[in-house]
Amino acid sequence: MKIRKDYFGFNDSVIDRVLTQNAFKKLIIRVSTLDVVIEEGTDFAVTYHGREAYCPHVQEKESELQLEQPELVGTVVFHNLSGTEENLRLTIPSGKSLKSIRVKTSNGDLTVEKVDSDDLNLKSSNGDLKAAKATFKSAELLTSNGNVTVKSVNATDLRLLTTDGDVAVENVKADTLNVTTTNGNIGYDDVTIRDGKARLMAGDFKMKGGRIDDRYSVKNVDGDNRAKNVQVADYHLRTVVGDNQRLRTSAPADEKDGHRSLLSLQTVAGDNRVY
Repeated sequence: MKIRKDYFGFNDSVIDRVLTQNAFKKLIIRVSTLDVVIEEGTDFAVTYHGREAYCPHVQEKESELQLEQPELVGTVVFHNLSGTEENLRLTIPSGKSLKSIRVKTSNGDLTVEKVDSDDLNLKSSNGDLKAAKATFKSAELLTSNGNVTVKSVNATDLRLLTTDGDVAVENVKADTLNVTTTNGNIGYDDVTIRDGKARLMAGDFKMKGGRIDDRYSVKNVDGDNRAKNVQVADYHLRTVVGDNQRLRTSAPADEKDGHRSLLSLQTVAGDNRVY
């Protein structure tokens, strides 16, 4: 749907509107310029705050809710006389989990907190992404320009990617954790992982505490890798230009059922340090 506005005639009025209060199991959101927060609440509710022209349209079918922002044509996109930032807030009752959450925005931050889902997919071309205090079978957070934060999450398969930004993972348990950043740092704090990989082009990797149950690989191009007090049976350290330092020795408790887990730290230009 297109809303055409002439140069001086666009509607810049600000509204607060409840879009729906119906229950749903599947969620699809497609917006262009909007911050989205999905969080625990007392009831199912979707509320919008912002300029009226940007208010998403609602489509409900069986157990699926779709929210889509109208396509704006003309100079309304470049004028914001109210100075208001648009945001969309969804609440899910405590104890209710969703089948899937799929949110895509061109310009905006996306947050999911205290809402469990089998499948989570967050994508933003320009914005920060956050998932916290939840459980997912499969979760994918992708942004081209922004930071990615995952905190207090349990997941079977967790995939995090940013082109220009940092990735922070804290108090997370994941069977598989794959993380990529082209220009930014990756930090793990109290993370338990079975397997997976971290890939960096220009930035530092730091892991503090936590445990590796099988094999985890970190490959860096221009940056340092650090591992502190990580429960893992063995390390593989490799650098082309830099130093390898191993100040911590593995303990018998780092082996699980006789299996020797491995943390591989590799960088082209930088240091590897285990302590």
